Parts: sequence; C-alpha cells; structure tokens
Amino acid sequence: MKVGICALLRLGMQVNYYTNKEIWEWYFGRRFWHGDVKIQRKLLIRLHPHRPRIAKQNPHINDDVILARTAAAKHTTVIVQSHFPMPINFGDYLFLHPPTGEIQSTDLGRLILDDKYRHKIFVKGIYIEERGRNNPPPLRYGVDFSMASLDRDRRSLMTHSEAANTMARMWDTIIARAPMESGTYKYLEILLEEENYLETLGAERNISMKTAQALMKALCSTNPGKFFYSKEDKDISEVLSPAISSFTNSDYPYYTNLSRQGT
Repeated sequence: MKVGICALLRLGMQVNYYTNKEIWEWYFGRRFWHGDVKIQRKLLIRLHPHRPRIAKQNPHINDDVILARTAAAKHTTVIVQSHFPMPINFGDYLFLHPPTGEIQSTDLGRLILDDKYRHKIFVKGIYIEERGRNNPPPLRYGVDFSMASLDRDRRSLMTHSEAANTMARMWDTIIARAPMESGTYKYLEILLEEENYLETLGAERNISMKTAQALMKALCSTNPGKFFYSKEDKDISEVLSPAISSFTNSDYPYYTNLSRQGT
C-alpha cells in the first residue's frame, strides 16, 4: 500500500483516504539536516476528524467525495486526484485496474496470460518493469508477485535468480493441480523455445516429477510419432528440457525403443 501511495505522490497526485469518521491526507515531509546527517523525506498523514458521508460545507470535502462515500460498500474510500493533466497509466496499478483474460493464481502470486500483459512484471499489483528481448532474460507472460519486496522507488528487491525460481514454482503449482489444462501446454511451448525465458531458468531446480510427467504427456500428444534426445546426457534417450532430465531409459522403455528405431 505505502509503495503505491509513494509512487502516486511522486507523480504529483493527491491521495486521500476517506473513512466514516476521518480523512487521511497523505504527503511527504520535508528533508532536513540533523547535525551532519541529512534526514530524507518521510511519508506522513494529515488527519482531519470529519465525517465525509454526511458533510455539507467543508473545505476538505467536495461533492465527488460525498457521493463516493455515500455509495461505498466498504469502510474506506481511496480517492486519487490531480490538479493538472497527468500521463498516468492506471493499468500499471492492478488494484485500480484489475487485469482481464486468463489469470492463474498461486500462493506466490499470479500469472497473467493475456497478451496485453506480456513481458510485464508487477509486485503486489504495482508495475515494476518490462522484460522483453531488449531487456534479457525476457519474460513471455505477465506476472504479479505477491511475496516480493519493493523499495520506495518501486524497484524490486528480488534478484533474477529468485524471480526465475519463484516463477518456476508458480508454473509447477499450476500444472500439478490441472495437468491437462491450457497451462501445461503454455509452459511446454515456452520450454521448447530456443530462447531462455525467465519462466524456464529455474525449471531444473523447481519442477516436480508430477509436473514433468504432465509435460511429457503433453509433448507426446502434440508431437505424435516423434522423439526427443537430450543434448546434455546421452544416456537419456529423450527429454523435453533439463526440467525433465530425470527420465531415464528404464523409466520409459517404450520411448527408448522409439528413439532407437526413429520415425
């Protein structure tokens, strides 16, 4: 919440919370020197003990606020205002503009599979960056992490390795709970790409056997009469990616025969 408020305040917006009994006016305090130490601006609140729902004449409350509070189903209404035109993209704040299309939720966050959100990284609903081919490692789909931390400038404190491992665990959860659904085939498509996507960099360490088996079935169903060899391990007769490198000849004798015969 505080990160989103800081981001809006830096854009020149005014952010107020209206409850049934109070108004919270968010603002930055001034920087000052304490001896030889420069004290940075702090996020502060001006508290106005007014009742927005029933107010009539009050300099802190306008008609829009009264209407919003009257119609509100919750105890608190958040209103963002600007006194001049701002090139703000409300799509960068998912809590203000919820995403549409296919969304897969896990305990670690959400995968947003709509093309509109491709390559975009969010943390707790706040846009952080876009990772395309010009900003490797690229991201195929959109992701909204729920467990990551941000600094006050909306920079994620998660490293690329942590992001890759977290995304692999998210995909593992989605595929394991619905092996034959679209998520399995979407992840399979990413794994088969020559490019190393952020979603797949942590696959070898985080994909479970159940998910690997689902991916193998999807691979065979979408590629009938074909087999795949491992470039890394010649003892493995066929493999989709390092994520499934635990499959050996003894595990799948039928596929071993296929690979010997060719198609």
